Amino acid sequence: MSQVLAKSKVSSTNETLAQIIREQLKKYWDEAESYQKLLYFTGFLLLASAIFHTVVLIVTGGTLKGDVSFRKAISFSEAFGLTAISLAWFLTFVPKKRVIWWILSSIYAVATFVEVFLVTMQVWRGVPSHFNFSTPFDTVVFSIMGISIGLHAPLILGVLLCSVFFLKAPTIFRWTITSGMLLLVISLVFGIVMIINNSNTIGLFGQMKVPHALALHAAQVLPLLGLLLSFTNLSETKRTRFVIVGVLSYSALVGITAFQAFNGYPIVVLSLPILLIFLMSAALLGITFLLVLNNLRLKRSVRNYR
Repeated sequence: MSQVLAKSKVSSTNETLAQIIREQLKKYWDEAESYQKLLYFTGFLLLASAIFHTVVLIVTGGTLKGDVSFRKAISFSEAFGLTAISLAWFLTFVPKKRVIWWILSSIYAVATFVEVFLVTMQVWRGVPSHFNFSTPFDTVVFSIMGISIGLHAPLILGVLLCSVFFLKAPTIFRWTITSGMLLLVISLVFGIVMIINNSNTIGLFGQMKVPHALALHAAQVLPLLGLLLSFTNLSETKRTRFVIVGVLSYSALVGITAFQAFNGYPIVVLSLPILLIFLMSAALLGITFLLVLNNLRLKRSVRNYR
């Protein structure tokens, strides 16, 4: 009987925390401005495209390797979709300049759709989407992709500036959103380097795609850490410490992979000092998330006995 009651308590507290999270996310949606919902819609539609192409990849028995793999349609849909959703959420905490944000968000949404559509179209055509100058049509496609990437910059830079100077949010969000935006801008710089270099590779083995992808997804990983911390009972000081460790360890991973890429070194071949820093940074990041998730469970226990 006691075991049944214990299970009932766990179930009810689980539902309580889940309900809190659902209510908070619903609140973000209900209070979102129309330009934010445009970005949310853009992001969700692209994530649906990623799921669809994942199914296509599985059904067709396709490969994950190569420039014409459906993996590319999946990764671009996922990356641009999550970035659009992240930017929409970040706009919750900046001044509501409706006309400005509507213009920038609309440009961003159109540019995102164009970018992902062209990449996906080239995958379905069975030709590379990037650095493909084999025909006049392919050259035009790649040129348009370059322009569309440039059109992402105004909204990203606008959100970055507001996150640095005008962000109205708890300390943990100020840390994670601003850091995520800074690394997102750095990912754009890495992208520009690849375009100028006319290749994803620097030297023999320098894979710029790795630091580019890591920096890009900082806009999701770091704010997620802050969001999870907001659902714990930790003090503001402890939350901030977790965030600082998360930001520094993630930034170190980006820095190490960028160092390897710019020097033409393979990502998997690290000198001993760099390897130790890489392993320590990865471990710290993983432990930080595990401890935060553990404190979510502690919060359920505390709520259970209140």
